[in-house]
Amino acid sequence: MSWVTVIWSISAGACLTLAFLQFIVWCKDRAARANLVFAVGAVAVAVFAGLELALMRTETSAQFGTLLRWIHIPAWVLIVSIVAFVRLYLNAGRRWLAWTVVAVRTLSLILNFVL
Repeated sequence: MSWVTVIWSISAGACLTLAFLQFIVWCKDRAARANLVFAVGAVAVAVFAGLELALMRTETSAQFGTLLRWIHIPAWVLIVSIVAFVRLYLNAGRRWLAWTVVAVRTLSLILNFVL
């Protein structure tokens, strides 16, 4: 096992730990939706790290292309959760700008799988 695998696994584990803690906080106080959004974002980062590790281990360009296509899903979840976290926790930003970011990223995700 290489040191890159160890570092990526530790990073993903740290993200999952943060997600678990924030999920527990949300379970205790259902009104704290920002904690749930943070947990979803942390899980997305952990999945993203796992897919990046798989990208580093691919042996063919076809495998690389397939994984690169699928890595857009956790990236979409991460961007949407960041936008939601900023709106919910920080109460900052314009609502139309948040929806524009989500719409453009969703369009990008759809085009990624269609083309």
